[in-house]
Order: sequence, then structure tokens, then C-alpha cells
Amino acid sequence: MPRHHLPLPLLPVPLHLRQHHPAEPQAARPDRTLRQPLPRQIRLLLHLPHAPLQPPMRPRESQALKDCVDTMGDGVDRLAKSINELSRLGGRVGGQSFLWHMSNVQTWVSAALTDDSTCVDGFAGHALDGRVKAQIRSRVLNVAQVTSNALALVNRFAAKSDV
Repeated sequence: MPRHHLPLPLLPVPLHLRQHHPAEPQAARPDRTLRQPLPRQIRLLLHLPHAPLQPPMRPRESQALKDCVDTMGDGVDRLAKSINELSRLGGRVGGQSFLWHMSNVQTWVSAALTDDSTCVDGFAGHALDGRVKAQIRSRVLNVAQVTSNALALVNRFAAKSDV
């Protein structure tokens, strides 16, 4: 029986990537928030070598994992679009152009969060090993929490700048 592996995007985020570094300003701008912790974490996690899953996965679990990784990759693309959109603001806050760009950012970050949920949903049902589901679910939820935090910061920035 082949041994299936779990790609590292579903492993816990290393502590040094989760901690705030004192030299960086505290989430003053959403473009910094998105550019620093979120896409960097996910990109690093998506491209690292594989680690074995305990116990080895069956073909159905392996396919669900492949679909999950593909979906999370789509989320990374959406986050990259968000960063691009924020860079188009050029430091300008307020006005119709600002609202348009922020609406795009909110949509893409929200879609990335939906991708995280879709990944977890792929492991629903009784046909999959409970231990495999639990391992993957907890790891994807970690990424989803970071994405959700980024969305909250973007929403707050957009709301405060809309006054």
C-alpha cells in the first residue's frame, strides 16, 4: 500500500511566522497586514517538502487533500490580487476610487476565506478516517483564522476610511 503524504500547507504555522516582530508597525495598513503575515505564511507552507500523515491516507482521503490544496492555492491567488489592489491605492484614502479598490480587496479576501472553508468541507462524511480529518481540519482552520483576521482588519480600515 502506498504511503500518502500531507503537504505542509496543512501543518501548523511555525511560531516564528505567527509572532509580531517589534520592528514592524502593528497592522497600521491592511496592505502591510496582507503582505507580511498572510500570503508569506501560506506561500511558505504551500511550497515546503511533504511530511508523512499518520496514519497513511486512503485514495479517497488523498483526493480530498489534493482538492483542498488546489482550493487553498486559489485562495493564495485571491490574496495576491488583494495586495495588488491595495498597492493601487497609492496611499490615498477616501473617495470613490478608494471605496472601489477596498470593495475589491474585501471581496477577494472574503473569497479566500471561503476557499479555506471549502477545503474543510471536502473532508466531511463518514467515509474518511476521523484522525486524518481531525489533523487536516485543525491545520486548515489555522490558515482560515489568519485569513479571517486579515479580513477583519481590511473591513475595519475600509469602514474607518469611509467616514
